[in-house]
Parts: sequence; structure tokens; C-alpha cells
Amino acid sequence: MRSNRFGSLILALVGISFFFNPPRLAAAPDTKPIQIGTRLELMIDGYLSKNSRMPDWSLHQPYPAGIVMRFDSPWEGSFTGYHTILKDGERFRMYYRGLPADRADGSDAETTCYAESTDGITWFKPKLGLFEVYRTKDNNVVLAKSGAVLAQLLAVYRQPSGVPAAERFKALAGTVSTGLFVFVSADGLRWRKFFEKPSSKMVRSTRRTSASGPKTSNVTSSITATWSKGGFGGFRSVSRATSADLLSWGSGVEMQFGSTPREHLYTARRTPISARPIYTSPPHALLPGKKVLTDKEAAALGVKKGYAGDCADAVLMTSRGETNTRARSWKD
Repeated sequence: MRSNRFGSLILALVGISFFFNPPRLAAAPDTKPIQIGTRLELMIDGYLSKNSRMPDWSLHQPYPAGIVMRFDSPWEGSFTGYHTILKDGERFRMYYRGLPADRADGSDAETTCYAESTDGITWFKPKLGLFEVYRTKDNNVVLAKSGAVLAQLLAVYRQPSGVPAAERFKALAGTVSTGLFVFVSADGLRWRKFFEKPSSKMVRSTRRTSASGPKTSNVTSSITATWSKGGFGGFRSVSRATSADLLSWGSGVEMQFGSTPREHLYTARRTPISARPIYTSPPHALLPGKKVLTDKEAAALGVKKGYAGDCADAVLMTSRGETNTRARSWKD
């Protein structure tokens, strides 16, 4: 599947089928039946099917199902990306970076944009009137001209209870040079810094961050893109750190991915699918040097010269509980 970050968000549907007598992933801890009641469970990680004759799953080839959103506003453009989507009651909220031209992380050209939907397919960009960008306030920008801190205000989560109303939404933001900042909001649109100083410098060797807030505990997890050899050396990887107060963070621990070979993993969000919790994560597997577009095709898509020499594909990973281990169900 071609990597597409240039101007549109594409909805792809993935079919799943099953076969018998496959190699198994991690099995249930014992042979006793697992009582799941009415709770949501994940069927693809092997936890519920210890018997080797139980069906395994195989991904079908994804296919295009139409354009969900065009990033055609002057403050969006070809370098728009790094989307966070969360469900808030009956609507979905989307946060993403707007960037019309190639700039370094943290430039004033970056904005944090917002869209919402009731079904996850049809999206609406409200004219919020919060910031003047490109000489107009008729835009969907929720943060602008915040310097280097702004670049990564894309790790947004919501706490449904137990916090003041003015802090219901939280976000992690920062770059390699600034460290990690925490932002809060009452409505998910108007943001302010929770602390005036960075709460952690762990992001100094990282690029992208996502977060999940407490549901049954007071611990927040940060899932951050790092490098296997530190700095910018080795493979792009994923690390996890936790905090009980959003100010002090433990050292990031690199995630483990079982027996799969090392590969470059990028933009590794994670999403809880139950309160246990069970997480799914669809990081990009970056394939440096694998070119899938000709120069002519790249130019027709508006891709800047020099940006079409690599490609990436989405993979599916899962984990159970707050651990530093993820299972990858498919290598293809």
C-alpha cells in the first residue's frame, strides 16, 4: 500500500478471513475456559484460542473507499499529518498538524487543526475564529504561532471524570529541543499550558508522541517514537513512559515486539478497545529506499522532489494491559 501524506486522508477498508492449523501467537495462560461475559475481547492475538486447530486470521488487501477529507486550506497542504482521533460522546474529534511547506519541527508555519464527525466518515471543519492564520480567522485552527512547543500537540486524550472541568482534555506537546509540555482544555478547542516549564525532557531523543489517560488508576502513559540506539541512530522504534502527576515521568522503556525482525516503526499511536485495557496500535513500517512512485507520478501528486524515495505501510499490533510488549499478528 502506498504511503499517502499529500493532501488527502484516504479511508481504506481491510477484510479479515481465517484458516486452520496456523502457527499460534501468545496463548491463554491455562486450559480453563475464559469467561468473557459481555465485555469486548480481541480475537486476533491468540489469547482466546490456545488450541492450535482454532482458526487464525489473515489480512485481505486494503482497497480505496473514497476520500474522507481534503487538506486544501492554505494552512494545511502537503505536509499535513500526524492525526489523533478520539470519540467524545456522540462525536469524533480529530486533531492534526497543518503545514503547507517543508519546514523544521516547531516553525511558525505549523498549526494544530481540528475537525469533527458523527460517524467517523463524513468530517466537518468548523470555522472557530480562534487564531488569525493567512489573514483570516475563518479557519479550524486551535493553536498557532506557539513556537517549537506546538509541533507535537497531537497526543490528545479525554478524562471523563475525577478532574476539574477546565482540565477535561489533556495533550502532550513538544519537540526534540523543547522537551515535553502538557496542555489542558475544557472543550477540546481552547488550550493552555498546564505547566509553564516542560514536564519531561525524555522527548529530546524522540519525534512523535501519543498518550492515554487514566481510567482505573492515576497513571498516564506516553507512547513515544524513539531510536533503538538513542539520538537518531539505529532503527526508529517505540518507547513507553508513565507519570502519576504529568510532571515527573519515568525513563522511557523501548517496547518489545516478540520474535519479529527489527524494522523502522513510525507514528505508533495506540487505542484502548476495552477497560481491561486491550490496546491496538497501527504504526507505519517505514521502508527506507523502497520507491513506489515514479518521479512523474510524484510530481502529479504535488510531492516535493526528494520526498518520494521511501514508502511506508500500516501494520497492526496489539497489547494487553500496561506492558512494554506488543504482539504483531501479521508480518505482511
